[in-house]
Amino acid sequence: MSLQLETSALQRNALPAQDPAPSRLTVLAVLALPPPLHGQSAINAGMVAFLAEAPAIDLSVVDVAPRVGAGWWAYHRSRALAYGRAMAQLFTKRRAGSRSLYAVYEPGLGALYTLALVALARCLGFGIALHHHSGRLSREWGLDLAVMTWLGGQAMLHIVLDDAMAQDLRQRYRPKRAAFVLCNAAFIDTPLPPVPVRIPDRILRLGHLSNLSLEKGLDRFLSCGFGPDGTARTDRRLVLAGAPSTPEANEALEKAALVLGDTLETHGAVSGERKAAFFRDIDLFVFPSLYRHEAQPLVALEALAYGKPVIALGFGYLAGLVGSTGGIVLPPRGAFAHLLDAALARLSSAPGGLAAASVKARARFEALRATGLRQRKALPDALRAIAATSPGERA
Repeated sequence: MSLQLETSALQRNALPAQDPAPSRLTVLAVLALPPPLHGQSAINAGMVAFLAEAPAIDLSVVDVAPRVGAGWWAYHRSRALAYGRAMAQLFTKRRAGSRSLYAVYEPGLGALYTLALVALARCLGFGIALHHHSGRLSREWGLDLAVMTWLGGQAMLHIVLDDAMAQDLRQRYRPKRAAFVLCNAAFIDTPLPPVPVRIPDRILRLGHLSNLSLEKGLDRFLSCGFGPDGTARTDRRLVLAGAPSTPEANEALEKAALVLGDTLETHGAVSGERKAAFFRDIDLFVFPSLYRHEAQPLVALEALAYGKPVIALGFGYLAGLVGSTGGIVLPPRGAFAHLLDAALARLSSAPGGLAAASVKARARFEALRATGLRQRKALPDALRAIAATSPGERA
């Protein structure tokens, strides 16, 4: 996100000055909390913590996280039961004077649950805040989101991740209320102390962390370890964290390991101190994802927080996250290994080289986090604004 885009996001989120004592607001948050822990569930947990501490908000939470690994029937049975509890809560709170529903848009079959929830909330006179963590339906028109937007009318507030996402949503769905921009950086832990820039020797350490899949770019990342003759490059080491999420990913990893040998480090799933050690030990973070729901991944923000320049494909909303100072955004088409080589040459030839790029990456994170925190501070008043909309205006 450029400075101009960040400024316009803040201006759009600006609300009239409020009284020192804000009016009480009932909020029902319906969202998936950890476990399992991933980017979206981590943000959901952060949102619950924020709303719980916000003044004059009476918060109730319904966790709709599905049962995983139990088969299709058990998965959707658990989802249906969870959303049934959420709907019961809507009925319970329908007489609250000022009330809003906070829900997270889920693509695929999950959208049917969200649609039913939105329809009931609309009938019961709730304001509706719909938070988007998937970038796909902001780039592609979808009937489910179109129906939700129509049902919500003036009472619906779309919460998006940056200005580009807001513009895509506006062009495709024409919501009656301007989107509320909230950068995911607001949900990264308090900024970490500066990490000393690792001065690389002859071997450059390239890192990648995700739920490993081909769609997330595992094969493209592994290709960076091979030389033109198909043997392992000796001038770089690939540092990989995360567990393979598909059989295809596991097969690609096993095949690459046979050739790359000790030039490929695998750490499996990491969290806490192990994740911190992963970021401290790499020089650059490589994220060649073409995942159809890619939007503003937390791992890329975490890399910036550690002062690690991000080299990513310009897919989803990564270009706005990386900006002009957080690393390099590559075109989503072409041989990724060749594109990466050119990007590394640009970084090394720039004034100050990798050390200067690391300082800029950390500064990029600090700017995004400061923007995100200011945006998040305005969210309770935005929820009050949709709750205060009269039934006639919601049509």
